[in-house]
Amino acid sequence: MSSNKAAKQREKAPLYRFTAIQEDRSPVRGTIRAHSRDSAREQLHFHYFRSNEGLPVYTKGMAVMLDAGLPLAQIFEVAARGEDRYLNEVMEDIGQSIRDGKSLSFSLSRWPSVFDDSFVGMCRAAEKSGRLHITFRRLAALLERRWALKKRLKAALTYPILISVVALAIFWILVAVVVPSLAPSFREIGATLPFPTRVLLWISDLSTSLPAILSLLGLAGVSAFLFYQVVIRGNTFPQLTIYWDRFLLGMPLFGELYRLAILTRSLSTMSALIESGLPMTDVMGIAGEVGGSAVYRRYFQTVLVEIKEGIPLADAMENTGGFPPLIVGVVTLGEESGKLPFMLTKISDLYEEDFENSVQTITTFVEPFLLGLMGLVIGFIVLGTFLPMINLIQQL
Repeated sequence: MSSNKAAKQREKAPLYRFTAIQEDRSPVRGTIRAHSRDSAREQLHFHYFRSNEGLPVYTKGMAVMLDAGLPLAQIFEVAARGEDRYLNEVMEDIGQSIRDGKSLSFSLSRWPSVFDDSFVGMCRAAEKSGRLHITFRRLAALLERRWALKKRLKAALTYPILISVVALAIFWILVAVVVPSLAPSFREIGATLPFPTRVLLWISDLSTSLPAILSLLGLAGVSAFLFYQVVIRGNTFPQLTIYWDRFLLGMPLFGELYRLAILTRSLSTMSALIESGLPMTDVMGIAGEVGGSAVYRRYFQTVLVEIKEGIPLADAMENTGGFPPLIVGVVTLGEESGKLPFMLTKISDLYEEDFENSVQTITTFVEPFLLGLMGLVIGFIVLGTFLPMINLIQQL
């Protein structure tokens, strides 16, 4: 009786149309039934907007169960009792797929927003070699490293963004609240106002004009939307994405930080994939995607073409001009000694240390720079406010 009542309540709930962008950047459109817009947003957030930060923990737990010799389907059944509701749903579906006779790699590939090509590829190679427990341990370490790197990169960017927002808020309060109260006094002076004061009054009038504010907000919103659709996603004009990525790589300080993050992710992934037994052609394609850079994705594609033609990996990487000589030299030694995964791991560790040092350097440099910039802005406002008074006093 209660189930019939619940079914009737669901039928009465209105339908909402939605368009969402998944983590693999593919658009999803459809309808969702919910009792309110907030409820619909909550359901969409649950299904399409997630960080999968718990995946390393799940992977590490599954590695332990594989070492203990538990059946694969049972492992995913146990993993489905974790703390992340969405990942629990994913693990349960994969366990059922395995019980239905599907392979692990096929079952994982059905969830591209959770398991990327490197995860699926390593599991596919491990299924053939029978080293699944070793692969899951390596995957857990690799995922933990990626998430830690991503968090440090976000932390490095968060502080200057926060300071900039605070500076803009203080500036707006001064020009929208303080300056308008002084504007009548300035205009009563009658004499020609100093240039800083005229600029300050113009900014004040603009910041208190509702049509101007709405126009600026609308322009900013449209620009941000077009920038995301055309440049960031890069589906329509991929060349613009390349130009944007080159701009990021060429930025002072932050460009080097971005490059170190890309190389750390790509090289550590390459090491894990090669050690898992994947062909070098697959390794290059996956490593280019994992880096998250349009420029380096093209570099790895160029390397892929050349190694198919029989050119050694180190020579192919050197020919692109995008890999530092240190990486080329390490890869050369790795190929000659037959210890390429080990050498890639070592160079990845080195770049990760450089990344952490760069984060500390940037944080140390950016803080006084932004504080000095805030001082200049406030000084300009003070100058524009007091100059008319000083001129008036001099004329008396």
